[in-house]
Amino acid sequence: VNYIGAFFGSFPFGWSVVCWWLQHVVSHHQYTNEVGHDVDAHHQCFARWHRMVRLEIIGGKIFGGIQQLFWHLLTGLGSTVGMTIIHPIQFIWVPLLAHLGEGQSAKHLGGIDDAEYPRHGLFCPPVHDGAFDKIGGNFARQRVLLHSRTMFVATLLAWFFSLVILWAPFFYDLSLGGTVGHALLMGMIPFMMSSLMFMGVTQISHIQSECQSDETSGEVDYFKRQARTSMDYSTSSPFVGFMTGHLNVQSLHHTLPSISSAHYRALYPGFHALCVKHGCEPPQGKSIAHVMSKHLGYVWNLGSEIPADDPTESRGRRPPVLLV
Repeated sequence: VNYIGAFFGSFPFGWSVVCWWLQHVVSHHQYTNEVGHDVDAHHQCFARWHRMVRLEIIGGKIFGGIQQLFWHLLTGLGSTVGMTIIHPIQFIWVPLLAHLGEGQSAKHLGGIDDAEYPRHGLFCPPVHDGAFDKIGGNFARQRVLLHSRTMFVATLLAWFFSLVILWAPFFYDLSLGGTVGHALLMGMIPFMMSSLMFMGVTQISHIQSECQSDETSGEVDYFKRQARTSMDYSTSSPFVGFMTGHLNVQSLHHTLPSISSAHYRALYPGFHALCVKHGCEPPQGKSIAHVMSKHLGYVWNLGSEIPADDPTESRGRRPPVLLV
């Protein structure tokens, strides 16, 4: 039942389930806000979402706040399309076929700790997917998809279903005499809107200055860090909880991911009190509008401010996660 639910309950528009496992469960949930490990901290090199992502400085200037927000919005519109078409090829099938054939390339070899640090800028090399490449390569070397014929076939069918949902409106509109531009919009708009809503609800909780502070990044206790890398808001509101899929309390979602979100509102007061007692209170926002405003302001600053030094050079890689 759990296996079937993972395929049919996790992708309302047909997103690739296996890619979601690797990106969200293996990377984001285990290494939340850790640069070089959490792929959600660097979806692409033109938008800087963490202050420890290396800056590309040309003539004393960097990308700038306006360009930063532009690429931020573009990524927000296209994330689910990438997860549907690009990610299955890039991170599932290519590493697996390479492993079964002549061998994987260097970018797929090694573990997530060997991933190259991402860079940000107009002319940066495409190294923002280093963590995802390592995870995909390791997944292929373990031949996880080949352990079960059912899993392999189900993954293929899920990817095919994703492509059908994305492209069927395009070809249907063309068959009715529509233009290519109109047909593209018919196929893309549902994905772009779902992507914008999803990225808006999830990213605003993690990409905040409070969630990326030195104190938070340096926390060696796994559960304390999970609580502090998310900004919560409207925690007692049943309406906000329902409309956000209960991701308005992501600190609880990250600390206790196996608990159904239906219980979050009832559990949160006790959870919050426990965090305060142990010195790991999650950052708090007044409302989704307040948190969104802080989020966009922080994204702007990440693109327009040049730090005195490169934080990745001065700090080095974080110590390993300690499950205590």
